[in-house]
Order: sequence, then C-alpha cells, then structure tokens
Amino acid sequence: MKKIVASLGLLALGAADLPAINYGDLGVDAASKRWNASLALRGFFDDNYNTRADGPDKRSSPGFVVTPGASFNLPGSRTHFSSLVNYSMIYYQDRVINKVDQNVELGMKLNHKFTERYTLRAEDLFTFSSEPELIDLTGTVTVPIRGDGDGMRNLAPIEVDLQLTRLFSLVVGYQNLWYNYLDTGVGSYSALLDRFEQDFRIDARWQLRPTTVGLIGYTFGLVNYTSSDPLSLVPSSDPSAPPEELTSDSRNSTSHNLYVGFEHSFSGTLKLEMRAGVNYYDYAEANSSSLSPSFNLALNYLYLPGSSMRFGINQARNATDNVGSGTSAETIALDQDTTTVYASVYHRITAKLTGGLNVFLQHSVYNGGLTLDGQADDYVTMSLSLIHRFNRNWSADIEYSHYELISDETTRSYSRNRITAGVRVLY
Repeated sequence: MKKIVASLGLLALGAADLPAINYGDLGVDAASKRWNASLALRGFFDDNYNTRADGPDKRSSPGFVVTPGASFNLPGSRTHFSSLVNYSMIYYQDRVINKVDQNVELGMKLNHKFTERYTLRAEDLFTFSSEPELIDLTGTVTVPIRGDGDGMRNLAPIEVDLQLTRLFSLVVGYQNLWYNYLDTGVGSYSALLDRFEQDFRIDARWQLRPTTVGLIGYTFGLVNYTSSDPLSLVPSSDPSAPPEELTSDSRNSTSHNLYVGFEHSFSGTLKLEMRAGVNYYDYAEANSSSLSPSFNLALNYLYLPGSSMRFGINQARNATDNVGSGTSAETIALDQDTTTVYASVYHRITAKLTGGLNVFLQHSVYNGGLTLDGQADDYVTMSLSLIHRFNRNWSADIEYSHYELISDETTRSYSRNRITAGVRVLY
C-alpha cells in the first residue's frame, strides 16, 4: 500500500485557471458577514467523461452534481483571516460501479500588517478531485486525460512585503506545491506526477509613477518527484536477473529564473501586469541542462458595472503525464515547455442576467524522450454560460463546455462536450 504524504504549510487560494461559472467576488453584504453558505444543484450530460479517443472506452452519461459550500471571515484592525470549504458529489448514471466522484476544496487566507510598511500574506488551498482541471488549478493542465484514481494537491505560498522607502520595496516569498495521486503501480499517475515543487522568490519593486510599478526578480526552484512506484521496468543485461526500476526521481530538477516586469493601472477599471525573463534548468539525474524563456501577461478590464473581461498569456515549464518509451533518465521526457493563452468575458445583459465566455488554449512541447522530444500536445477548452439572479440569494445557470486534446501521439487525442444546468442559493 502506497503511503500518502502529509503536506504541511500554508497553501494558496486563488488560481490562474478559468472558472466554469463566475459568480464574482462576494458583494458588500456578503463580505461583511462572518460566514456565508451556499448550495448548488445541477444536472448535466457529458459525452466523454472518461476523456478517451473514439472507441469502446469513450462513454457518455447524464448525471447530477450537488455542491454545498461555506466560508468564514474574521476581520481585524491588523489581521484578516478567512477560510472556505467546498464539496461536490458528481453522480454518473452510465457507470456500473463507482457511480459517484467527489471533489473537496479546503482553504484559508491570512493577511497581517505588522506596521503600515510591513505586511505578511499567507494562503492555503487543498484540493481532492478526479478532474484534471481542478487538480491543475494553477493554470497549466498537466493531466489532460482522466486517470483511474483521484488526486490531491496542496498549493502553499507565503510572502512578506517590506516597504523600505516611499518608492522602493522588497517582496520575499516561498511557495510549496504538492501533488499526490492515488493511482498506483508501474507507470501510474503516482509514478509520473507525485512531487514537491518549491520556489524561493525575491522581487525588488520601484514606484516609477503613481500608477506604474517596475520590478526585477529572481526565483530558485526545486522539483522533487516522490513516488515509490517506478516509471517503468527496464530489462537487465543479465537475463537471469530481475528487471531494473526507472525511478520517478529521474526527472528531479533545479531552476533559476531571472525576470523583469511592470504593473500599470490605466484607470481604476483597467490594469496590466507583465513579466519576462529567462529560466535555466538543470536535471542532475539526466545529465542535462537547458535555457527557456519565461513570460506572463495579465490584462483585467471592468468595462461596465457588472461586466468584465480578462486576457492573459503565460510561458513556463511544467510536469507531464507522458514520459515516452525511454529506458533511462537520458531517454525519457523530462517535462514540457508550455504556452498558455486565456480569455474571459462576463457581460451583464440585464440587471439580473449575465452571460459568460471562457477560452483556454495550451500548447505544450515535450522536452526530452526518444520518441517525444519536440512533439506537442494542444489542449483547448471553451465554455458559454448564462446566469440569472432572481435576487441576492437565488440564481439559476446553464453552461455548455467543450474540451479538445490534439496530440502528436494520436492515441491521446479526444474531444468532450458537457452541458450543465441548475440552481444555486447563497445565504
């Protein structure tokens, strides 16, 4: 039995991935309350819930989702603490066994001002799910294909903001990101993706203008794969000897990221952030190193009351669920270079009706591997939604979502469509 590693630390709320349905931040009334509770009931039809290519393994199913949730706020003169818990039960009519999936999200956030110039921010999010989009809420989808087991993730940033002068400040931060998949065995998701990712960051920030901040920063990163399950079994040169294990830590790496950037507010409703730099990666077990660019752009625009749009581009490296058929650290895929483009628009059509459009495009190129090096996966998601608010507590929504994986390894490619409709109550 594989042991489940406990992750300690403060883990992050907030994520870069696009939400399926956006209810916005809590309003003034809700935010001023010590606690809030919600319950959503939705029915759905999913034409490829297994995320498989055309064939006998591609299955469709109607079903329903029950999603209760609660949050707690504790404001203070210097310290603000908040927490949340969300649970989802997803029932699939088509399944013969294991008809129910469960998703759990637990989080907390702490903001403490030691003085007007020194601030501590720490956040926490634990996720348990079978859906890859929920496990990869940090932005890049590393598992576009659904596995046979559930997964857990902890995201843990903590940072201190030091306002040293009126124009100059330092931000020092640490982030711990932990993944643990319950699918076990040779070549399982546990072998491929169980890991700790740690980042140590320092940013120097200058207030160039009242609406513009320039920055230069450095991040040191560590990726350590933790599974006791091997990636594959390699035949020994001695026919009488048992096969050797290609261990998961063959892909361990360290990285150095140097970047510059700026944050600019064109107005109170239009904001732009950008960072660009270079990453150096070292893979000790694979006797390999490489350089790659890093880039992040985020544009947020509140163009009308109750209406907003968001656009972003991100370039980074990420883990992958596919290492190919190599037999050593030098001949397997180590990770992927990924470019992500996302956009969303939420428009208030009437005082009570809001329409939403989300688009997410991801192009991932394999780094390493005898048969994979230079090949790519393209992952696309798109959703359209309508939300009708009857009053401040009750709302109804309907959403259509499309998912598409186009891979140079054609056996991985699939398309998926899902339609969901239901009601939600917030108290």
